[in-house]
Amino acid sequence: MMQGKQAFGGIVRGMAMAALAAVTAGVLSGCAPMMERFQASKMRQIEGSVTYRERMMVPPEAQVTVALEDVSLADAPAEPVADTQFKAEGAPPWDFTLSYDPEQVIEGRRYNLRAKVTLDDRLLFMSTQAYPVELPGDTGPVDIMVSRASGSVADMARADSEPNSLVGTFWELTEIRGDALNKESDQRKLNMVLSEEGQRISGFSGCNQFTGTYTLNGDQLQVGPLASTMMACFKGMEQEDAYQKALQAATHYQIRGPILQLLDSDNEVVLQFVSGDQL
Repeated sequence: MMQGKQAFGGIVRGMAMAALAAVTAGVLSGCAPMMERFQASKMRQIEGSVTYRERMMVPPEAQVTVALEDVSLADAPAEPVADTQFKAEGAPPWDFTLSYDPEQVIEGRRYNLRAKVTLDDRLLFMSTQAYPVELPGDTGPVDIMVSRASGSVADMARADSEPNSLVGTFWELTEIRGDALNKESDQRKLNMVLSEEGQRISGFSGCNQFTGTYTLNGDQLQVGPLASTMMACFKGMEQEDAYQKALQAATHYQIRGPILQLLDSDNEVVLQFVSGDQL
């Protein structure tokens, strides 16, 4: 008799445990969507558009990428925070909504938006100026202008690789205030080199060699007065003058892989370079 009661009690306890397990599983499965909704409700959004000035259409299979990056550290790659990708369907501007987790944002750091348009492995367009956003907080619409990638597509497409050092790298000039340089095979490349010793800057500006000094503080760059050789050339003098004036208008810089951009106080890109051999 006692054995029968014990067996019956074991069955009841087993049924109770099974019922409890089923209820617990149901509660947990019901919690999962709730947690997902809770996580989604925490996300913040940045809205805006991406466009370009060129009167041309990109293939509809081209891809637009808008990235939110932490650019607080100089001479270091930007730290990705979030991005969004979509097809470049129809004519620009293309509207975007980028979601990010505010818990990944550190107060006091600098954040920028960057955009590019790619087709397979080819870079077609990229933003060439900074688009800062103040985070955390509500950000108004950000309209990003992208420019057609100039020079070697292979060079430009490496923009997400490891950065070069500003000092001690041979920098070849590719753009002055958004205008691409005419690349002739027999033409000497306009360039500059910043040397650590004596904080000297030197280079070739199209007709003459130039030299001077610079000061560097984080990502802040200031080029002092420049001295040049006194050659007179039939062509290239206007470009040389624009190059040297843009150098002295620069207030800070940013490096993305092999690409160096010098920006002025309005965050406009005044000069763009691609790295040659490191010295």
